[in-house]
Order: sequence, then C-alpha cells, then structure tokens
Amino acid sequence: MEQPASLLPEELPQDLPDLAAESRAEIRSLEESYRQAKALADAAAGQDRPQLLFKGEAYRVGSHFFPSDKDDYLLSLTLQWRSWDGGENRAKARQSLALAESLLSRVEDMKLEIRRETVEALESLREARERVKTAEVMVEQATEDHRISLRRYEARVGTNLDVMDARVRLEQAMNDLVDARCDLLSSQAALRYALGEDGWGQIAATGKPVSKGN
Repeated sequence: MEQPASLLPEELPQDLPDLAAESRAEIRSLEESYRQAKALADAAAGQDRPQLLFKGEAYRVGSHFFPSDKDDYLLSLTLQWRSWDGGENRAKARQSLALAESLLSRVEDMKLEIRRETVEALESLREARERVKTAEVMVEQATEDHRISLRRYEARVGTNLDVMDARVRLEQAMNDLVDARCDLLSSQAALRYALGEDGWGQIAATGKPVSKGN
C-alpha cells in the first residue's frame, strides 16, 4: 500500500473543537429552528398587546374608461386591543417558548457531543501518525536486515534460515505499515465527519480556517 496523500498539515489549529461545533450542518439547522420558535413565541405574545394598523389605498380611473377622471386616496390608522381570548395566545406563546428552550438545550448538548467527537478524532489522528512513522522505521530496519542476511548467505557466511527469518520480519513490518496507513486514513475520515464538510473544507490543505472573503 502506497503512502496516502496527506489531506491535512502536520500542525492543526487548536480551536478545531469549537470550529466543528459551529460549522456542522445539524447545528445550524437546530439554531434556525430555535430562532423560528422564538419568533413564533414573540408573535403569539404580541397578540395580547395593543396593535396599531396602518392602511393606505389609491383608486384612479382614466378618462378613457369613464366620462370623467376620478382619483381617490384613503389612509386609515386603526388601534385594536383584544381584551380576552380565553388564554389562547398565551398558551401559544408558552408552547412556542417551551419549544425554543428545548431546541436551545439540544443545540448545547449537540455542541458538547461534537466537541468530544472532534477531540477523540484528533487524538486518534495523532496516534495514527505516530504509528505510521514507527512502522516506516521498522520497515527500513527490516529491509536492511534482510539485505544483510541475503549478502551473508551469498557469501556463504549465513544460512538460508537466516534469510527466511529476515524475510518474515520484513513482510510483517510491511503489513504493520499497511495497517498503520489504513488507521491514518480512518482517523482522517473520523475527523472529517466530526468537523462536517464546511469545517473540513476550512482546514484541509491549509491547517487554518479560510477567510470568508477568500
């Protein structure tokens, strides 16, 4: 397995958990639902308050329709106040406000969960990078040991068993390297999921959030 192309720089921003909590699509969706529920609560509460209505009308008919021109304009200002509605508006306001508070609580809980996922993904990524480095060193050492044992065998100062043992160690080291590189790709995928596509796009290949103006 060839070395996978690095999707992320070696040094990553320290605020990735916060970036993930702000950039995930489900967070923005819940926040929008919260704002809508809060607006509904405010609108329902406003029904119990005095309401001032302004209305304007203009009516004009040209002479080609009627014998004479006629232009009428009407402006009206109305104040109305519903004195009693059986508590309907207050109930709607309380219901919408309870929904808004529930959504806000879900937003905060989800942000905590996303931050936890991001921290775990970052730690897994760091460990995977270290395993890849270690496995690469082991492959280099096993390759050199195999080369030396083969030369010793060709020079008739080593045995075929030594060559076979060195070959087994080399193949095991290569298998460990493949596993480490697979773990690296898996940890990068986990971090991508934790950040969301928007957050991932801001740090991939740059290592820092991209300016909104870019």
